[in-house]
Amino acid sequence: MNKHIGKDALKFIDSLLTPKEIAKSNLRVALIGKLIKDRQEKVYIQTESKF
Repeated sequence: MNKHIGKDALKFIDSLLTPKEIAKSNLRVALIGKLIKDRQEKVYIQTESKF
């Protein structure tokens, strides 16, 4: 993948959003990342306790 295409696309999308919309989007990304991490840890703990 061309590394320049992705950066330009993100800049373009950011130019369409207000700072408040960007902040809300960043918060959603952070929350989803936290949910994924927590679920992975939960699966690890459940798997570990079976042995």
